[in-house]
Amino acid sequence: AKLEHRHILPVYDFGEQHGVTYLAMRYLRGGTLKDLLLQAPGHRLSLVDTVKVIRQIAEALDYAHAAGIVHRDVKPANVLIDNAGDAYLMDFGIAKVLESTGHLTATGGAMGTPAYMSPEQGMGKKVDHRADVYALGIILYQLLTGRVPYEADTPYAVIIAHANEPLTLPSTLNAAIPEDIEKVIFKALAKSPDDRYPSAGSLALALEDAAGQFAADINEDAESI
Repeated sequence: AKLEHRHILPVYDFGEQHGVTYLAMRYLRGGTLKDLLLQAPGHRLSLVDTVKVIRQIAEALDYAHAAGIVHRDVKPANVLIDNAGDAYLMDFGIAKVLESTGHLTATGGAMGTPAYMSPEQGMGKKVDHRADVYALGIILYQLLTGRVPYEADTPYAVIIAHANEPLTLPSTLNAAIPEDIEKVIFKALAKSPDDRYPSAGSLALALEDAAGQFAADINEDAESI
């Protein structure tokens, strides 16, 4: 509730009534980014719309990270879209205020959604804001290819894949993805946190630069999602 940012869904109130705990938040009719992808051709967005969404989520994450908060469950289902196509990060239900140890696990196990979980988070190791940068990279991959990079029969198998398997070239799933965009995705999804972008904002900036002429028209000429 203390996170007041234009791309974070505001929490107006919280409490308990008749034994049921609740959150009162802004209502948005557009649904989630996950819903949008399910309705989109090929379950993916255009490069123009992708740059816009990634930039807005990145702004929200940088703001939260500056406040010492790691989201830990960044995924399309936790991003709401309004009628203007603007994104709002939501559901900080397993967010954690960084402490000196930086360990963000529950009873010794990993918390989050395996398909979007960084290798260090999935293995229950020490994590920081770069785990959210990794998750944003997974979203970027999905927005442009129509699928997440690692899929398996069990959540544990997905976690192991994030830690050990090489990334499938995005262009093999969508030939329209430029090589410079692929380079951004690979850096965002580096196995080691030290090899990733240092912040969500730097990822978004690299994406805009790689998008070239598409990014130049984002603010004024982007089509509405």
